[in-house]
Amino acid sequence: MQIISRGDGGPIVMLSAVNNKVVIKDTKRVNASTPSIALSAFTDRTTVHSIRGTYGASGSVDYRITDINGTQIMRYKATGTMGSNAS
Repeated sequence: MQIISRGDGGPIVMLSAVNNKVVIKDTKRVNASTPSIALSAFTDRTTVHSIRGTYGASGSVDYRITDINGTQIMRYKATGTMGSNAS
């Protein structure tokens, strides 16, 4: 998953697998505390991804990952710059 800003030429918020962890990275809030879980806790299960957001200088994102039973696995919320021409 990525929230991309065409105006900034790249991702704003992204879901990645790094060093045996699934992490949410935020390129605009580099010092923000972002969630992560062990890769083994994420794989071999069905997940549902829900994203609500707005772009621009006063943007926001609310990204939730749950399993098919509705149990929350990860969530990331942020406000502020979300780039321009986001998609």
